[in-house]
Amino acid sequence: ALASRFEAETTEVNVHGTHPYVSDQRKKENFMKLFENTMEDAYFKAELYAKGCRRTLGPVMVMSDRPISMQNQPRPQPMMAYGGAAMAHRAAESASVEMEMPFGE
Repeated sequence: ALASRFEAETTEVNVHGTHPYVSDQRKKENFMKLFENTMEDAYFKAELYAKGCRRTLGPVMVMSDRPISMQNQPRPQPMMAYGGAAMAHRAAESASVEMEMPFGE
């Protein structure tokens, strides 16, 4: 919430909780620019970390717009079609993995 106060001699103005209008078009434009800047920054950092470890970047395995927790999760596999036997084995493997979820999430 926005709280602002203006005082002059005998005049006092208080403004609380303003909600400015932003058009859907403007929201999309801002989101697109933010996305471009975020991806540019992420790629720069990934290249920097890889170079520092004397590695090269590989394919993107997981992407999310929320933090990703890797605790107690199986290693991500590249996106590809699985055959029937491989799919059954993978389902059985996934069922045996215990995952922790902190309270409040």
